[in-house]
Amino acid sequence: MTYKIRIADADIDREREGIFSVLAENFPGLPQERYEWIYKGNPQGKTVRIIAYYSGERPIGTLTLFPRRIYANGEPLNCAITGDFCVNAKHRVFGPALALQRTAVQQCESGKFDLLYGIPNQQSRKVQLRAGFEELGKVLRLTKPLKSQYYIARRVRNKILLRLLSFVADSVLEMASRENFRMNSGGFSVLKPEVFDNEFDRLWNSVRKDRMVIGERSSAYLNWRFRQCPHGKYNIFAIMSSQDGITSYLVYKVEGRKVSISDLLAKDMHNGMDTLLSQFLQYLRGIDVEAVSISFLENKLLLKKLKKFGFSQRHCEDDVLVYVPYRLRNYLDLVEKGKWYILAGDNDI
Repeated sequence: MTYKIRIADADIDREREGIFSVLAENFPGLPQERYEWIYKGNPQGKTVRIIAYYSGERPIGTLTLFPRRIYANGEPLNCAITGDFCVNAKHRVFGPALALQRTAVQQCESGKFDLLYGIPNQQSRKVQLRAGFEELGKVLRLTKPLKSQYYIARRVRNKILLRLLSFVADSVLEMASRENFRMNSGGFSVLKPEVFDNEFDRLWNSVRKDRMVIGERSSAYLNWRFRQCPHGKYNIFAIMSSQDGITSYLVYKVEGRKVSISDLLAKDMHNGMDTLLSQFLQYLRGIDVEAVSISFLENKLLLKKLKKFGFSQRHCEDDVLVYVPYRLRNYLDLVEKGKWYILAGDNDI
C-alpha cells in the first residue's frame, strides 16, 4: 500500500472534511463544536495537523500537535500536546501510525516546538515509544467517597436496611474526614466565579517561577480551556485572601452525583492547598455528591496531600510520554520524574 504523510495547509478549513471524517470513524460522538474550539481557538498558537493519505487522495489517519506553553524553572518553552492520533482500522498494520509520530518528532527537532508530550492510550503508547518518546510517569487516579449509598447498594437490596446502613456509614465518613477538623482561621472567602479574571493572572504569575515544569494557567488560557470547551460544563471554586486576592482555585465537573477535578493550583502548595481542599469538600457535602475524583501525573506532594484528605488511589491509568530533542536533553531537567505538574486539564480535551 502507498501512503503519504503531509502537514496540513495553513488554511484549516480546506482540511476540515478529511480530518473530521477520520476522527468520526475513530472517535464517534465528538461534538462538531470541538473542531472550531480546539483547532482554531487556542490562544497559544496554531495547531499543526499531520495527515496520512492512502494512494495520495483519501485521508486515513491523523495526528495533531496542540500548542501548549509550559514553564520550566520559570522559563517559557513552546511545547505541544500530541492528540487526535488515530488511523482507520484496516490501515493500522501498514506503518502510517509510526510515520505520523515520526513526523511529529521531526517538527520538534526542526525547532517548531521545544518539546512534545502526550497521554496516549496503550496502543498509541507503543507507537510513540518507537518514535522516540520516553516515559515521564504514571497517571494516578484518586477518589474520595462522600456518600456510601452507591457502594452499599451493590451488596444490600433491602431499601430500609440500605438507608439505615448508609446513614450510619455517612455519619462515620463525615466525622472522620479531615476537612471537618480544619478550623476556619478567617481572612479568606470562598468564590465561585463564572470566568477567570485578572486575579487568576496574579496567582499564575506568582506560581510560574517555582522550580517545576508546569503548563501556563493564565486567565486567557483557562477561559479558553474550560469556559469555552464544548465537552460539558466546568465550574470554578476559588479561595480569596483579604490581603493577597485569589490564592488557590480548582476546576471541576459534575456528572450525575460524581465530581471530577480537572485542575487545581495554589500559591502555597502546603497550607494553601489544605484550605482549598477543606473548603471544597465541605461544599460538596452540601450539594449531595457521592464521590469526588482527580487524575494527575504522579507527584509526591500532591499525592500525600490528597491522601491526607481521605482520597485513595484506585489504579494507575495511562502514562505521560515526553519527547525532548537533543538540543535540550540536558537542559532544565525536562525528563526528571516528579518535577512536572500535569492534571487532567493539561490534556488535549
